[in-house]
Amino acid sequence: MVLGYIFIGIVTGLIGAITAAVMGASFWMVGAVYTLVGSFCAATFAGLELLHQARGKTGTFIVPAEETQPILYAGLPVPANLPGPVIRSRGMRTLVVDDDPFILDLLTMIGESNEIGEVVTVASGEAALALLSDPHTIFDNLLFDISMPVMNGIDLCRAVRDLPAYRETPITMLTAMRDVEHMSDAFRAGADDYATKPFDVDQLVERLEAAQLAFAAQGRITGYRGRAGTVAQKFAISSLAQVGAKARGTALPTIDAVAMSNYLTQLPRKDVASVQVLAVNINLIAAYHADPAPQRCAIMLEEIAIAVAAHLGTDQTVMAFTEDGDLLVASVSDALPEARDLEAAINAQLAAAGFADMADAAQGQLIAVGAPVALQGTKDQRAALASSRAIHFAENRAMQKQGGSVVAFLRA
Repeated sequence: MVLGYIFIGIVTGLIGAITAAVMGASFWMVGAVYTLVGSFCAATFAGLELLHQARGKTGTFIVPAEETQPILYAGLPVPANLPGPVIRSRGMRTLVVDDDPFILDLLTMIGESNEIGEVVTVASGEAALALLSDPHTIFDNLLFDISMPVMNGIDLCRAVRDLPAYRETPITMLTAMRDVEHMSDAFRAGADDYATKPFDVDQLVERLEAAQLAFAAQGRITGYRGRAGTVAQKFAISSLAQVGAKARGTALPTIDAVAMSNYLTQLPRKDVASVQVLAVNINLIAAYHADPAPQRCAIMLEEIAIAVAAHLGTDQTVMAFTEDGDLLVASVSDALPEARDLEAAINAQLAAAGFADMADAAQGQLIAVGAPVALQGTKDQRAALASSRAIHFAENRAMQKQGGSVVAFLRA
């Protein structure tokens, strides 16, 4: 290959030198043209070959034949029974669902100009659901409009979350609906993020690039959504609660912890003052000592979430389990009761569901509800500030109850 590039340099250099001589150039000028043209052409062809090889190495990866199923490559289905390995594109595939042709064209252009993988567009929820139900087609990122005829984006989001292949796929609602009611419905339906029209193109590009980075990291990082640490590594809070709900054929009224942060961040300014956050501290260690069966702990978490939802209502209430086993609750201020009343309601629900033994193991301190806090700070700060303060109040309440129990024991 190197000899080939040298030969190309010699030939193109001679052509340039002959051309310069015919035009009456001096001997020194002819030599200079020969050297410069030949060197330039040889270096250019060598560089193009290196670039081509580099793009080829980063653009695809090998999937072992026994792990493959029919997938799309260059727009065509690849049979699963092909001999040897199957080559699959590494680029992220985004599905955009909107009934506005202008939005579809705009997002297609944004994807192409910023090289954010492949962007596929459809104009209705029905068409999107049919496409997503096809096992031959896999998308890595989803953008849904809310206001669409027949099937709106929230119903589509809920239906997509019921598809096993898309339970973890990022879903962003891209809509003109900017109010707490639609936002609450969207996040409870399974949305991970929320962007409103007219949207800032640069911010949308940042979101798509973040999704692309997350997609690229999937091969290096594994785990469930909202990976947890400490106590949650044993219980896997979010996943464990979902296990309990699925086992009983119910829908757990909670969202992912990251989605909760996005919800609090994206709340419109006009609704920020009307939303407050509180936390339910759960003594998982005591529950585990009372009954180490993961299934029973899962059902306990479900009962706590159901009790909160029943007491507050679900219309404008969003909940999420944190990594350490706390339940964060965001609701409109008018719906929030006194913390002690909510604590009593949860305890009553747990007793009625047969968790008295866990409550006894925790000496009546299985759960503790902290005082609600208002959303404060800048848009980027409000989620972290409210969550940390709410959890702090719940932990203080748990310590207060523990201190009260010790005093009562000493008096007895």
